[in-house]
Amino acid sequence: EDLGWGQPTLDEEMIRRARHAPYHPYLVDNLYLWSVLRGMFKEPSPGWAWISAFQRSRNGRAAYLDLTDHYLGPAHRNRQTAEANAMIERLTFTGQKNFTLDHYLGKMKHCFNTLERHNESLSEHRKIQLITDKCNDPKMESTVRVVRAMPDAFDTVEKVINYMSEINNT
Repeated sequence: EDLGWGQPTLDEEMIRRARHAPYHPYLVDNLYLWSVLRGMFKEPSPGWAWISAFQRSRNGRAAYLDLTDHYLGPAHRNRQTAEANAMIERLTFTGQKNFTLDHYLGKMKHCFNTLERHNESLSEHRKIQLITDKCNDPKMESTVRVVRAMPDAFDTVEKVINYMSEINNT
């Protein structure tokens, strides 16, 4: 019987197909997951607050879902997005020895990836603009000018990063 698109869910279908008698693999796996989580999150730890509600039932799946919802849910995504935006605002490259161009470009790329992962991505043009605007090293001035003068040749952030790294290492 066809229940429609996306029905039943993957979890429902897995439970439906699992053998339920006389061996209960779902229950055994659920208890095992509980024991793993209980071993990882001891009573005074912050994670304990999220799994302690399932101690009596030893429901590993429910505890896991609560943990992932808390640590990887909307609040986590919002925090990571805010941190990435704040880092982009703070980052500048001035040519100091303790903060290399590769370090700068790597941090910028990490921020862009974080934003993209959380559906807050910037356009390629905006990424390139941020990288070049915040590159304030006099030695890189001509490289930045080349990137800005040739937008068709440098139409992706990867091309810009590769070019700037190549020029810097020669």
